[in-house]
Amino acid sequence: MIPREIREHTALESFSRGVLTVVVDSSPHRYQLQILLTGGLTQEIRRRFSGALNTIRLTPGQFYAIDLETGERRYGF
Repeated sequence: MIPREIREHTALESFSRGVLTVVVDSSPHRYQLQILLTGGLTQEIRRRFSGALNTIRLTPGQFYAIDLETGERRYGF
C-alpha cells in the first residue's frame, strides 16, 4: 500500500480509540505520505480494517539510532 521509499522512513507508534499514530522521520516523507493519505490511502486502510480506523495522525520523530561506526540504523522503541 505504501511505497518502500516512504515506508522505510515511518514506524507505527500506536493505535488507540480509532487513532493510528505514525512516526515519520523527515518533513519530505511526511508530506509524501500525507499526499497519499488524502489521495485515497486513508479510505483504503479504513476499508481493509472494517471501520475501526477514525484518524491517521502523522507525527515527526526519530525511531532509530545511527550506529556511528557503520552508519547504519538501529531500530528500537
